[in-house]
Amino acid sequence: MLQKWRGWQIVLALAGIAVLVLLIAWPLRTLSTDDPYITYRYARNLATGRGLVYNVGERVLSTTAPFYAVILATGNAWLGIDIPAFSNALGALSFWAAASAIFLLGQCHGHPWAGFVAALVCASSPLLWLTLGFETGVYVALVCWAFWAFSVERRLFCALLLALATLVRNDAIVAAVLIGFAWWIEHRRTPWPWRYVVRCAALYAGMVGAWATWLTLQFGSPIPVTLMAKSIQARFGLTGFYSNTTFLEGLTILWRAWIGQTWIYWLALPALVLGTLALRRARWAWGLAGWSTLAIGAYVILGVAPYPWYYAPLAPLLALLLGIGVECFLTWSRAWGRAWGRAWGRAFFTIAMALPLLVAQFISVSQMAAAIHGPVPPPAEIEAKVLPEAKTSIYRRVGEWLASNTPAEATVGVTEVGVMGYYAERPMLDFLGLLQPEVAQALARGDILWSVPAYAPDYLALTAVNPLYTYPILKDRWFQQTYRPEMTFRDARFWGSPITVYRRVGDAPPLESYEVNLPVMDDVTLVSWAADRVILDPGTSLRTRLTWRTTDPDILDGAQVSVYLVDAAWHEIGQRAWLYETSAWSKDDEVDVYHPLLVAEHVPAGRYGLRVRIEDTGGAEVFEGEVGWLKSPPAVTVPPDATPLDVDAGFARLAGYTLSPEPPLQPGQPLTLTLYWAVQAPADRDWSIFVHLLDEAGERIAQGDGQPFNARYPSTAWGAGEIIPDKHALSLPNPLPDGPYQMLVGMYDLANGERLALFDADGHPLPDRAASLEISQ
Repeated sequence: MLQKWRGWQIVLALAGIAVLVLLIAWPLRTLSTDDPYITYRYARNLATGRGLVYNVGERVLSTTAPFYAVILATGNAWLGIDIPAFSNALGALSFWAAASAIFLLGQCHGHPWAGFVAALVCASSPLLWLTLGFETGVYVALVCWAFWAFSVERRLFCALLLALATLVRNDAIVAAVLIGFAWWIEHRRTPWPWRYVVRCAALYAGMVGAWATWLTLQFGSPIPVTLMAKSIQARFGLTGFYSNTTFLEGLTILWRAWIGQTWIYWLALPALVLGTLALRRARWAWGLAGWSTLAIGAYVILGVAPYPWYYAPLAPLLALLLGIGVECFLTWSRAWGRAWGRAWGRAFFTIAMALPLLVAQFISVSQMAAAIHGPVPPPAEIEAKVLPEAKTSIYRRVGEWLASNTPAEATVGVTEVGVMGYYAERPMLDFLGLLQPEVAQALARGDILWSVPAYAPDYLALTAVNPLYTYPILKDRWFQQTYRPEMTFRDARFWGSPITVYRRVGDAPPLESYEVNLPVMDDVTLVSWAADRVILDPGTSLRTRLTWRTTDPDILDGAQVSVYLVDAAWHEIGQRAWLYETSAWSKDDEVDVYHPLLVAEHVPAGRYGLRVRIEDTGGAEVFEGEVGWLKSPPAVTVPPDATPLDVDAGFARLAGYTLSPEPPLQPGQPLTLTLYWAVQAPADRDWSIFVHLLDEAGERIAQGDGQPFNARYPSTAWGAGEIIPDKHALSLPNPLPDGPYQMLVGMYDLANGERLALFDADGHPLPDRAASLEISQ
């Protein structure tokens, strides 16, 4: 028989739910999880006038809850409330609101005991309390109240609640669609109140559409990049549980973890089973139960990486099932004796039936509270999956140190960006693609190191265990040369302790790209190469990048691609090889692959070819060739004892020369002429240099021809401002004709023998396009 409680009973029930929430919320008031701090940073930037952004100047939507960030920013700006504390308080209030809506839903349909039991179970559900600090509580509360409003036929209010829920979290679209469908079912045989329907639809669509439009104008899309990043993480095996855990497997892990805390959960199964069987007759609960089921189903279909807080919509469903199951027992109990039919009897029986699950859940939330500052099991143990993260405390210390000890513009790279990014207040780089879409795309290709050489952050905060998940970056020689440890933080509670902050050594200039469009294999083209510097610095790191395009990505899959630097004599001074995984590459897209390498400690001056070698899966070489070059200029100046000259060759000026040994010349002895070229501009070709020694009669008695710097540093590699010491060895004849002697110096094109025009200091062309050096005897 249907019944409803009186007003004082309703007030007492709502007060009882509030007391239960307060009893749980107080010991959990300092609970923190890494993920919501991304939203907190958006909120703080908005509250302080920097805009709804994460990194100032970067319009990327990296939070699934931008509207929740606006709510938090409002509380912070107007009331001065600390954002994390405000979010936790708002979450606890929302849990009470959600539970109250469930109770009132049962009450208005004549099922107050089912609603009250469900409310108590929902308010104490560890599924919800694990989300404390997230937007999830507000989202769940708004959805629960929307179903209540629909059930009491306050449809316009329902549309408003659904719109707000959708603004808080996009997932609420599932609830809106479900309620729309329920409304259609309700009127499938009766006339539609079209005007009322249009008003409700316009209210919902107007609010959601306006918000989506603003997000599109601000960020380019209303869909957060985190959705793509989480889906990619799932394909990469990164989840909130274990590697490659599916969404449904995550649900079983949660159950196993809770029954591992206490066996009392098993005692609730009879009521849950009975509630499931009786749900088909409890039409008042269909909507909320259907939403919970569909919300979880949407996550499964989307294939997102599972995390414990994604299962929060299940809390109302489980609460309803238990409440309906207890109500069934109450109905049957009336046949057992008069006492059970009385109010006190029903209350006692209800508490007895609901008590096992309430006790079990209270044990779970108590263990959550104890784990905030106490010991926690290792992350590999299943019990750890339903306890607060032990990392947020050390993450905060790292973030606060970064805020106090690094320049305001310093970029910081981390694997988990939430807490550290919030307290560091620095431009952040997230290795898992939550902040930069390009990083997520690289993850989708299986390239987890990509973000480090691509962005070269000023600082890295890395854990000792799995600092970059599957890539052992701490053992990478390029990393070891590029970054130096700056500060170490330890926390025995955190499995990844210690965390070390590394500082980049030297600068990281932007990469300069050079287009080549070189077909290296069938259907594979090397589009361009890039390096962060053309001038090599011995003993330092060098970031190089190859940009590929292929019409058949599988061709390169499993191939080993090497990038290496060699001089004219094939002496190697740096090399980096990768085993390419290209199965996830998109056809005809350009893909960047970084090959960061170390430059040898000893790098003689010269031009160094940047060469690429490709070996197939069997180790056979399928391509090898030079794609570009870098250089190590000679670090010299014109010596003070050099004979000064001022001969203009256009791209360079002959500034002086030295002879060794100095005159007088001796028959049969070797003579070394060193020319000093002051480079003024790039050369258009590789010029060869001739040196002719003439006797008094003008006859050639010795000569030296060849590319400058013994062919190790051709003129096309010369850069403006460089001084090129160009040595030429001549063998003097024996006997040696009488002097005085004249030495002619010039440049010519080896391909056609054409000499380069030379000019004196006044701009007059020199005879025979050669500079004349008088050598006294």
